[in-house]
Amino acid sequence: MNNKFSKKVTGLLLISHLTLSTLPITAFASDESAILPEAQIESTSESSMGQSGLPVLDPESNTDTTKEDVADPDKENAAETTPTEENAEQEAPVESEENDSTSSITEEETTESIQARNIQDAHVRTTEEFISALQNSLIRNIYLENDISLTRTFNITTNKNIYGNGYTLDLNFFTVGLAATGIVANIENINLINQQIYSFFWSEFQNVTVNYRDVTSSGRQFIYLAHGTANLYGTIDATASLEENFQGGDLIIKEGANVDFKNTSAINAIISKTGVTVEDGAVLNVESRGIGMYVTQVPAINIRGEANFDSSQNIAIYAPVANGYMTIHEHAKLRATSKVTNHEAIMLLNGSLTVKDGATLEASSEGTESTIQTGNLMSFEKGSNFLVTNTRGPALGAYAKPTDVAIESLNGLDTWAVGNTQTDNPTNSYSGHLTAVFSLNTFTTGQVTSNLISNNPDFQANFSSGRVGRIAGGSFVKRQEIAQTTVNEVTNEDETVTGKAEPNAAIDIFVNNEVIASGTVDSTGNYEIKIPKQTTGTVILVNASIDGLESSAQTTVTRASLTETTISEITTTTTQVNGTGEPNASIEITVDGTIIANGRIGSDGKYSLTIPLQKEGTVVQAQAT
Repeated sequence: MNNKFSKKVTGLLLISHLTLSTLPITAFASDESAILPEAQIESTSESSMGQSGLPVLDPESNTDTTKEDVADPDKENAAETTPTEENAEQEAPVESEENDSTSSITEEETTESIQARNIQDAHVRTTEEFISALQNSLIRNIYLENDISLTRTFNITTNKNIYGNGYTLDLNFFTVGLAATGIVANIENINLINQQIYSFFWSEFQNVTVNYRDVTSSGRQFIYLAHGTANLYGTIDATASLEENFQGGDLIIKEGANVDFKNTSAINAIISKTGVTVEDGAVLNVESRGIGMYVTQVPAINIRGEANFDSSQNIAIYAPVANGYMTIHEHAKLRATSKVTNHEAIMLLNGSLTVKDGATLEASSEGTESTIQTGNLMSFEKGSNFLVTNTRGPALGAYAKPTDVAIESLNGLDTWAVGNTQTDNPTNSYSGHLTAVFSLNTFTTGQVTSNLISNNPDFQANFSSGRVGRIAGGSFVKRQEIAQTTVNEVTNEDETVTGKAEPNAAIDIFVNNEVIASGTVDSTGNYEIKIPKQTTGTVILVNASIDGLESSAQTTVTRASLTETTISEITTTTTQVNGTGEPNASIEITVDGTIIANGRIGSDGKYSLTIPLQKEGTVVQAQAT
């Protein structure tokens, strides 16, 4: 850094509340749809309409290359009343002696009934209070103030909000059905036990929505909404022993939710007709014996948070419907594990799988069929991270049509041969930024890899998908070396250190062998880390590390700028020049580039040097460094 100077010689919401125990049940009898009399419940108990049977894969099957082992068992009907559109007209109008008696209601009773119609909330402590509140069409919000034990099965036709306040609702294997199109119900902060396969607030009506927040559930099934939507918020912990944790239309794990499904039945943990979404920041954990997630009609699976599917005996994710898709979005994570079965971990029939930039996919299986199967496209985008492992068969495959595969890995690819996937070291490693596209025709080791194009000559020459039982890309690649770390110039005025290093590596910044700052390299290989200001001449060491490998670089802190240098007036008789400048800097006096005097500026910023006499008009320059 030089500093030169030269001279020529010279709002608020109001809610009413009601505790049902203070009002007689008959106060609401004038509303025909509000209460289902005991006689009506008994008369409908013989009717039945079972849940639609859906095919499941037999965990005991021993198929090698076919899908013909998909079974189609019928469900048992465990409901006493069935809220379907077909029988709703029979259940809603209630004619009984109780209704006939309304003509003799006294004026006092009529006034009480009219007042009751303005009630929106109910605080309940007993079973009868709870049932009455559910059946009363005028009550929207129900607050539990005690544990409740259900004693009979019935249907309701209006929107309800259940606030459990941490209490337990024992269903005793009875059911409550939602028997109207478009009902919206909310269930919050409650423990549901002894659930029947037609679970609490189940429905076969169209466009029914049930929102769950902070709910625990145990029993035979958690959610059954044949044509509806379940939104899960907060913390959900649900076990099911006979049927699904969820069966219905859409299942949406809302932002920030934490959902744990455990299913000990031999069928499916999740059956969705139209799709499953895990939103940003949400976590879905599914443990099952049977299929983890089965999407039956319009496969649309969107993972934006984190999802983990572990099936101990069957497929993790199964979508046997054409033209579906599953997308693992930016920074999302999906782990799918299948054990015992010969089948795949993930199958999208004639469909597509996309793993986005920054997303992570781990899939593993133990069968002769490939771990992942698609019938249209399998895309691992630039910046994605993936590890696909099969202990007996190929990692990637196609079903039921040939599939195109597109891979772009910033860190290259590692592959392991079929039968050798449990070793640490890969069979082949392809380093550097790798791109490849190819097509696959089936899901066994006999598959043909065709139309292969890659920027890596070794990969182009050697890769054959049918022989690869494990493939790793992105952050799962076992690195042999990492990119050389660089560090840009740092001055005594800087409060950041910048440079380049291995993408996603950890960065430590040292001064005198002590860490003064730490950070992470971004996915493009750049870093920018804040540091305290350092004095001129300080040596800064930057070290990047990842997967046990390190690379470092260093720089010496320079001065950002010098104090302006001055020089005194010079005449033809001057032999001593004086001036000011950067304290302790070197100072040179030059004429036409020739040094005529030099020295050091004092700590007080002043200097004084002897020079020879100069002719009139000579330019004398003082330069501090």
